Amino acid sequence: MPTLAKQPAHKTVDLSADYGAEAKNVDIIAIPFPKNTIATVFGQMTAEWEQCFNSYILDLNYIVVGTQAVWDAKSNGTRFQVTATQPTGVAPPDPTVFNFGPFNEDRYVGIYCAHIDPTSSKLVWSSTKEQHYTFQIGSKNAIAFTMVNAEDGGDEDYHDTVVGVAVSFLTK
Repeated sequence: MPTLAKQPAHKTVDLSADYGAEAKNVDIIAIPFPKNTIATVFGQMTAEWEQCFNSYILDLNYIVVGTQAVWDAKSNGTRFQVTATQPTGVAPPDPTVFNFGPFNEDRYVGIYCAHIDPTSSKLVWSSTKEQHYTFQIGSKNAIAFTMVNAEDGGDEDYHDTVVGVAVSFLTK
């Protein structure tokens, strides 16, 4: 049985069941989501081109097993909003923030970023980087925060989509 990683990592996953053959090998950021924690996801668009990202709940084998959310932002400087969920009907009260969990098993939050190519109007996967920070109170875990930065190819600054994933620990 695989064990939960300590740090986020780039993983190649097969999302073709949801997105067709072009999503057979997609690069995502897999963020550790330990059992009995809550994950909060949000994002900001800082680009000229239309951006989007998806968030997934993955098992320890990086298979999508839980709620999926599609996030869209249309103009520079706007917050991402959840525009679709799977299963349907689980939309958050505030469409700019989505909370997942707690679960009884270890999971990952998968983040997958894309943008609309202005020359072809096609959805194109964005290159991503991440930064991870863990905060403790005394010697106990309090919160782990991962920032995912995406680049759409316009200027190579990795500042076109910024996604935050905060994992809050519920026990000492």
